[in-house]
Amino acid sequence: MQASFTARYALCIFGALAFLAGCGGNAGGGAPLTFGSPALRNTPLKGKTFFFTGRSQSFRVPSAVYSITVVMRGAAGPADCKGAVGRGGRVTAVIPVLPHQKLWVYVGGQGHGQLGGFNGGANAASDLLGGGGGASDVRASPGRLTDRILVAGGAGGGGWPNGFYTFSCAGEPGYGGGLVAGAGGLGFNYYANGGGGGGGGTQAAGGAGGPAGSPSTQYHGYPGKEGRIGEGGSGGRAVGYGGGGGGGGGGYYGGGGGGSGSSGPGSLWGGGGGGGGGSSYAEPSAARVQFWQNWKNATGDGLVVFSWR
Repeated sequence: MQASFTARYALCIFGALAFLAGCGGNAGGGAPLTFGSPALRNTPLKGKTFFFTGRSQSFRVPSAVYSITVVMRGAAGPADCKGAVGRGGRVTAVIPVLPHQKLWVYVGGQGHGQLGGFNGGANAASDLLGGGGGASDVRASPGRLTDRILVAGGAGGGGWPNGFYTFSCAGEPGYGGGLVAGAGGLGFNYYANGGGGGGGGTQAAGGAGGPAGSPSTQYHGYPGKEGRIGEGGSGGRAVGYGGGGGGGGGGYYGGGGGGSGSSGPGSLWGGGGGGGGGSSYAEPSAARVQFWQNWKNATGDGLVVFSWR
């Protein structure tokens, strides 16, 4: 985010207990954060959980609060043709705040079918599945990607075999999260070349689009689009019997879309490549930052949890 935010808000962190990020009572990992002040240790822990709504949500920092512990996770892509789900990333951190400061929260949506999820998930080429998962983030102002304080990357979507056969899945989805997110898998070859997986987002650029299935047969595939800041790249469109590419996940920088497979005469085909995951991020003023890729509970929509004393 912009350096002016770091300058405006001095780091005033006493620490906070690690908050559980899983739904339904599933605990997150990580060692607890401790308080240095006895008065703070005796103050009841307060919190607020933000669920997916498909739009931005706002939060006003309470009086006398100067730091907030954040636990968040990015969204998953849809299940592929074998039921496997690419999972989003997880981030924990303590961020400096000022009393009555306003924050904006964007909770990523899971990809559904072809469509990418809210907050940066990209569409797939197949009309059946493969949309990328959206990122979850906290911002100092609404709408501006440059004002993001924390980001948990979303997963990419899986590639599709083709419109006729589903006995073997195509490219696996790229895992969301981490400073460099996971790349999508190579599309399955069925006597024709599959499309390449999209690259994972990094701290400086979106993931590269997956290459097209090579034209060693009758029709070549199409490459996936590269990811960019905040958004995944769309999957390469299907041609002939070839499978379409999966969409990239949203993130600090989004994952690249998977390339589509080539197609030959008759029923020869190559599967589409999986979309890459989106990267996570923490603003330099954040303390006690931890990143996880492919977090165990990040199998649906994203989640953001604030806690403070």
